[in-house]
Amino acid sequence: MTGRFSRRASKSIALAALLLVAVALFGVMATSAAATPGTTTPCGPACHALNGTAPVVTPVSNDGVTATYSFTSVYADWAVFDGTTFLKAGTTAQDTFSGPAGHTFTVYAIDSVATGGATTVTAPGPITVTPTVNAGGTITPSTPQIVTPGSDITFTFAANADYHIADVKINGVSNPAAVAAGTYTFTNVTAASTIEVVFAPDQAYYTITSSAGPHGTITPLGPWTVGAGGSVIYLITADDDYAIDKLLVDGVEAQDKIQAGAYYTFSNVMADHTIHATFVSTLQKCTVSASVKGLKAGAVKLGKKVTIKGVVKPAHSGKATVTIQRKAGGKWVKAKAVKCTINAKSGAYSCTYKPAKKGAYRVKTTVARTSVFTAAASSFKSFKVK
Repeated sequence: MTGRFSRRASKSIALAALLLVAVALFGVMATSAAATPGTTTPCGPACHALNGTAPVVTPVSNDGVTATYSFTSVYADWAVFDGTTFLKAGTTAQDTFSGPAGHTFTVYAIDSVATGGATTVTAPGPITVTPTVNAGGTITPSTPQIVTPGSDITFTFAANADYHIADVKINGVSNPAAVAAGTYTFTNVTAASTIEVVFAPDQAYYTITSSAGPHGTITPLGPWTVGAGGSVIYLITADDDYAIDKLLVDGVEAQDKIQAGAYYTFSNVMADHTIHATFVSTLQKCTVSASVKGLKAGAVKLGKKVTIKGVVKPAHSGKATVTIQRKAGGKWVKAKAVKCTINAKSGAYSCTYKPAKKGAYRVKTTVARTSVFTAAASSFKSFKVK
């Protein structure tokens, strides 16, 4: 390539020279630049020297997707490459070009084989501003924001009830003004940035008071101090043959919140609380009746037998204990205790007793607790021996 890239000759000569330049510059330049990226000439020392004035390149716009630049050169002929890929060319000393944001562009301006210049610029890519907050408040917008380079973006933040803004960090540096204002604006954004808002509880400590009804326990028991935002786990344990009946948290039933293993957890504590557990037997309720047979007008003659009988409900196998007491000196003393077999199908039992002394008597039947049924006792039945 030996002709000058200029319009000093006649129009026809200039057009011919321009065509020659376009073929040589765009073909050889792209090939050479691709083969030897980073060299100081678009197509090697044998093609053009870049020892002249470099073009002045100025950013026009950048939306994070497409970047546009203008440039001014002292030389008329120019070409723009996106990395090593040909992008655009022209024959005016001033022009514009556009390319993908985040890419590097080189503008070559040529006057002759011996004179030319080049300028390389990198277009900023998409810029992200990332907000973060801890529990206790909100920030808007709350997700990472893609920002057009050179533009502004504003974040606002507010604490929840019982919290306050403790700190605002812009790119890791505390900003007291943002704490007081509840808002912060990034202006002329040119690089990735962060905003972190830290919320803190207004009160340092809270009290949880626990209690339990009979036949079970709750641990820890009584008043318990918890740091603001902290947690505490309660273990609710029923006695043998009992189960948790009700769990009241702040006076409201919370059975559905009992975790497996009868645990209840207060999380992120920001107020005083109460927790109360009650318990219920897991055994089926059992009843027993008793009556005394063989009496006339509520009495029996000495030497005669009486029959004590009754029914256990629900019917189940086992023994009923019949206790006979006699009144002596104003007190009831045990005269005899008899074990009676319970009919497993009907629940009926029966036994006899022959009093040995005259006086006032009474009878009571009891049934012991089993793995299924509760204990039971009848009322006292009285009679006289004459």
